[in-house]
Amino acid sequence: MRQPRRLEPAARPPGVVALLLAATAGCSGVHEGPARDRLERALVTEVPVWQRVDDGHPYRPDAAAVFDTQRNRLVMFGGMNLDNTFPSDVWEWDGSVWSRHLGSPAPPGRSAPAMAYDATRGRVVLFGGFRATGVVDDTWEWDGTSWLDVTPATRPPARQRASAAYDAARGRVVLMGGYAGSTVFTDTWEWNGTSWSMQSASSPVGQLANPRLVYDTVRQAVLSVPGDGSVYAWSGTTWAAQSSLSPPPARVAPQVAFDTARGKLVLYGGSDGGTGAYRDTWEWDGTRWSMVGTAVSPTNRFGAVMAYDPARARTLLYGGFAFTVTYDDLWAWDGSAWSPVPVQAPTARAFSAVAFDERRQTLVVFGGRSADLVTWLGETWEYGSSWVRRSPARSPGARVPGAMAYDSIRNRVVLFGGLASGNQRLGDTWEWDGVDWTQVATSGPSARYDISMAFDSDRQVMVLYGGFATSGLSDTWEFAAGAWQLKSPARSPGMRISASLAYDAAHHLTVLFGGASTNDTWLWDGVDWRQATQGIAPPPRSVAAMAFDNVHQRVLLTSGSDTAAPYTDTWEWDGTQWAPTSPTGDYRTVGNLKMAFDPGGNRALVFGSTDSSTLWAYRVARTPGSDCLAHSLCLSDFCVDGVCCDQACGGGGVDCQACSVAAGATVDGTCAPLRSGIVQRCGGPGTCQEPSTCIESSTLCPGAAVPGCAPTDAGTDGGPPDAGRPDAGARDAGPTDAGARADAGGFDGRAPPPVALSAGCGCQATPAGALLGALLLAVRRRRP
Repeated sequence: MRQPRRLEPAARPPGVVALLLAATAGCSGVHEGPARDRLERALVTEVPVWQRVDDGHPYRPDAAAVFDTQRNRLVMFGGMNLDNTFPSDVWEWDGSVWSRHLGSPAPPGRSAPAMAYDATRGRVVLFGGFRATGVVDDTWEWDGTSWLDVTPATRPPARQRASAAYDAARGRVVLMGGYAGSTVFTDTWEWNGTSWSMQSASSPVGQLANPRLVYDTVRQAVLSVPGDGSVYAWSGTTWAAQSSLSPPPARVAPQVAFDTARGKLVLYGGSDGGTGAYRDTWEWDGTRWSMVGTAVSPTNRFGAVMAYDPARARTLLYGGFAFTVTYDDLWAWDGSAWSPVPVQAPTARAFSAVAFDERRQTLVVFGGRSADLVTWLGETWEYGSSWVRRSPARSPGARVPGAMAYDSIRNRVVLFGGLASGNQRLGDTWEWDGVDWTQVATSGPSARYDISMAFDSDRQVMVLYGGFATSGLSDTWEFAAGAWQLKSPARSPGMRISASLAYDAAHHLTVLFGGASTNDTWLWDGVDWRQATQGIAPPPRSVAAMAFDNVHQRVLLTSGSDTAAPYTDTWEWDGTQWAPTSPTGDYRTVGNLKMAFDPGGNRALVFGSTDSSTLWAYRVARTPGSDCLAHSLCLSDFCVDGVCCDQACGGGGVDCQACSVAAGATVDGTCAPLRSGIVQRCGGPGTCQEPSTCIESSTLCPGAAVPGCAPTDAGTDGGPPDAGRPDAGARDAGPTDAGARADAGGFDGRAPPPVALSAGCGCQATPAGALLGALLLAVRRRRP
C-alpha cells in the first residue's frame, strides 16, 4: 500500500530556489543556515485523502450561523467534516444558492463556536469553539470578504457551545455560557468591537452548557432561552426572568430565532435529554408560549442552527442531529408553515459526462439518468465555488454515457455520442465554450455509447476508442480542426466497452485501462497501440473513473464495477506500473462515477452516483512542515512562510506569528509567535509588525562589525546624529536622526529598519535582504 512519500528538490522550481538563495547572500546570521538548508532540501511529505467537496450545500454538524442583514445572507462557519476534521471555510446562503469562501488568514477550523452579527459595524463576530487540540478562546471578525484576528489580551476563558447575540440598543455583542471539559460557565461577557469585558460572573439562567441567545427587537434586549421553558432578558448588568406562561416541555439544545416582522420568538425541536428529539414549533409573544403545528415540518432534531431572514421575512433552520443521524437540509418558517428550501445543485444521477475547464476553473457536467434510472437528462451544470445550472441557447439532447473531454488548446469541452431515450444511439459531436453548445463535425465515428475519450495536449487531438453499437467496437479515432480521422494502428486493445482513457502528459501517451471486465493497460502514441507490461494492477472493471494528475504527473483511477459490488479503491499509474494508494477520508460510491482533474485546486473531482449528488475530491497533499508555494498543495489548505502550516497564521498589517523556522517559528509547520531575539519593526509597545527584511541579530556588536551588518547605538540618542542607523534602545520622541529615518516608530519610505529586541546589533537591510523579505511575504500571502 502507498506510504507517505518524501520528494526532493524538484518539488520547487530551481529558478525560485536560486533566486531565494541569492537574496540571502547579503546578510549573514544565525538563521541563514536553516533558510538555506530548507531551500536546498525542499523536502516534502505527501499523503492521499478523499474529501467531500459539496452537493450544492455544506455538510456542517456543530456549525454556527448568523444572518448578515447588510448583505442579506446567512453566514455559517465551523462544524466538522465527514472524516471528523475541522473545516475553516465560510458558507453563505443568499436566498438562492450556497457559496463557499476560503478566506486567508482564517480562523482555524472548529466545532460549536459562538457567533453573532454586529449590524452596526457590519461584522460577524466569532468566539471560541472546539478544535482537535481542545477548546479555544480566540476572537475573529468576518466582513463578508476576509477574516481578521482581533483577539485581545483580556477575553473570556476558552469554551465551546457558548451562545452570542448582538444587542442593537447598546451596541454590544453579548456572550454567555458554554463549557470546557467538566467546567460549565455561568458568566456573561460583552464585546464592544475592540475589547471583551465580563459583566456578570453568575447567572440565574439554567442549562448554561447549551444556552440560546437572540435579540428581541420589541423589548430591545438580548433574550436567553435555556430550554426549560423560561425566558430571561439582559439589562446590561443582570438577567431578569420574563413572563413565560404555558411553556413547552423542557428540552436541551433547541433552535431559536426572533421573527422581527411579527415580534415573536420562534423555538423548534431540541433533545428530550435521553435518546429522543422533538419536532414541535413554539412561539413566545412576550408573555405566553403557543405551539403552532403544521402538517409539514423538519424532522426530529436538536443542535441545528437557526436565524431570521428579514429580507424575505422567514426563519431559516439548517442541519442538526437526531443522535445517529446528521442532517444537512435547509428549511424556512413563514409564521404559519414550514417548507423545505430547494438547493441549486444537480440531483443524484448516473452516467453523466464530466470534464474540467482549466481556463475557467470550472467542472462541467452534462446529461445522465436520474437516480431511479427512469428519466434521461440533458442539463448542463457547472461547479466553481458552487453549483450553477446553465441555460444555453442550444444544447445536445438528453443522453447517457457520452464521452466528454477538455481541449486545453482551444479551450472547449468536446462531447461525442451516447445513448438517448428509446435506446437511440448517437454519433453527434458538440463543443461547449462556457456560454453555449455548438454542434460540429457532421461525419466521424459511427453512433455509439460506452465510449472512451481523452485529449492529447501534445499533439492537440482528441483520442476516442471503442464503445458499443450493435456490438463492441475496437476502432481508434482522432478529432482535430473540427474533423474526425479514423486511425489504422498495427495493434489494438481489441473490443472495449466502457474502458477508461486518460492522457499521460508526463510520458506523452494516451493510457487505456480495463473495460469489458478486463484489467490490462494499453498505450497510444499517435501511431500505434502497445500493451504495457504490468505487475500488480487494479482488478478488472468497467466504467472506472480515470484522469491525469498533472501536479504529481500520475494517472489516477477509482470506482468502476465488475460483477460484484462497485469498487472504492484508488490507484495511480506512474508511466510504468500501477500502485494502490491508502487514502484517508470517508469515500462512498455505488459506481458510475466520472473524474476530471482540477490542477489549480490540486484535486481530482469525482461525480455521478445514483445514491447522491455529492461531489468528491481526491488529493495528494503535503503535511505540515513540507515546502509549498500554494495553499492548494497543503492538506491544511494553508501555505505560510513557504511551508504547509497547521492553520492560518499571521497576515494583515499586524503579524507576530510565523510558521517556518526560517521566518522565526520554533518548528516548521506549526504556527507560533516569533522566537525571542528575532529582529522586527514595532510600532509601539506590544504592537508587532511585519518582520524586517533582515531578521538576524548578532551578539558580536558593538565592536567588530559582522559582514553584512552594521553596529547600532548602545541606547537612546544623546549626541550627534548617527546617519540614520536605528537605535538599539528606546526610540527618540524628538527630531529624527539626520533627517534619514523617523524615530518613535516612524518610517520614511526606505527599506524597513531592523530593531534589535535583544542585546547586540541588527543586520543592515540590503537589496538582497529586501528581496528575500518580499519573496517570503509573497509566499506567505499567496492565495490560489
